[in-house]
Amino acid sequence: RARGGGGEPRWPPDETNTPIADAHGVIHHVTLSFLEQKDEVVGRGKEMATKVAIAVDALVFGQVYEEVFADAKRLCAADDKILNGKVTSFFENLSRERYEDILRDVSEPAVEALRYVSTKCHTAPDKLAMCVKALEYIDGNRGLNGDELLTRFIQHVIVMMRGPGEVVCIDEALHADLRMIEEFCQDDILCLGKEGYAMAIFQSGLMFLKSIPGESYGVEIWDFG
Repeated sequence: RARGGGGEPRWPPDETNTPIADAHGVIHHVTLSFLEQKDEVVGRGKEMATKVAIAVDALVFGQVYEEVFADAKRLCAADDKILNGKVTSFFENLSRERYEDILRDVSEPAVEALRYVSTKCHTAPDKLAMCVKALEYIDGNRGLNGDELLTRFIQHVIVMMRGPGEVVCIDEALHADLRMIEEFCQDDILCLGKEGYAMAIFQSGLMFLKSIPGESYGVEIWDFG
């Protein structure tokens, strides 16, 4: 990856001069410049290097987040439009009684955490950390297995996308959030522990939602009769 550790970005952009590509370059340059000046950091191992990388992300994205996220939204616009349309279709055909039943079985803190992924988190590690927090709220110390947690995650994503108002008005960019995470989280963060698990749940959840019609969400996700 573009941190000096070798490898290529997970999803390289088609163009070479885009905000995403530029951000990779800036992060790479700033990280290397810091490590070259601070030999003691290099000697303290991967944990310290990871902390440096996260700090550099915060520094860089504090300046360029809006431009980079707009680029991610552009690249993922087709997928997000399809998903938003399916969720809209589901809610437009859902009775108030069914919706109230759904709301009784969701964690409001989890819904808020998922909403914060886009609205409050301006670095990829922060977005991934918020996904972890949402899953912890969803699980609620019940020890849900993988299939149960995935189903509950999908349910909470759909509720989050509808929003709190009476009118169905969906304009989410979850695929863009996912792309930001995959582009800018370090591989060792993505592949280990609860962050890696959250990443897999996020990916699988969006893939499932794309794979079936919105009209089938009730049967496939909530087992409506």
